[in-house]
Amino acid sequence: VVAAAPIGFGEKLTPDKLKLVDVPAQQRPKGHFARIDPLILGQGRTALRPITANEIVIEAALVAGATRLSTAQLLGPTMCALAVSVNEVAGVSGLVFPGDRVDLFLIRQPDEAMPYADLLAQNIRVLAVGSDMNIAREKPGVVKTVTVEVNPLQAQKLPLAMATGEIRLALRPFGNEARVRLQSMQVSDLNNGTATRLVRKPGSSPAAAPRPGATTQ
Repeated sequence: VVAAAPIGFGEKLTPDKLKLVDVPAQQRPKGHFARIDPLILGQGRTALRPITANEIVIEAALVAGATRLSTAQLLGPTMCALAVSVNEVAGVSGLVFPGDRVDLFLIRQPDEAMPYADLLAQNIRVLAVGSDMNIAREKPGVVKTVTVEVNPLQAQKLPLAMATGEIRLALRPFGNEARVRLQSMQVSDLNNGTATRLVRKPGSSPAAAPRPGATTQ
């Protein structure tokens, strides 16, 4: 199945926009369709990105059951969508796009201790940038929010983190799903990597300072 005419982002697939062509087996991409019926019957499919005329239609470019395109249709069965406040710095200068993967860090400057950073979540999928869910988005732009896909525990953790500090996004390379284990980092750790003790502000109570510990997802 290929597009008989250009199909726009968020546009529902209809019979007049699709056609069948002969394509050698070795040239058929993963997720292609051999019949039109599965794309238009039942709940139907909606384009997640623009599809050009004569382009082979693949599963990754579509979402099922959408009479209108919303973030809910992009979620995994046990996942949630959560908006994270960002600015030009926290949002990687506007270079994060829908479909990208990011790590989330918390930066805190508490009254009782020196500033520190924690790794909150890793390999998080970006669903939307501002109100744009188009995975073929071409132009970067600074927005106020980035919507990410998280599990229930992360959905509980991130709002608390946003209430107590600043969230920063770190963009991952395509295909990188590696996970690392990092401890809280304080100002006193900004050296060559040698572990140091917590430096407290003058007059602060030792018991009031947070205990830096390993942060896992």
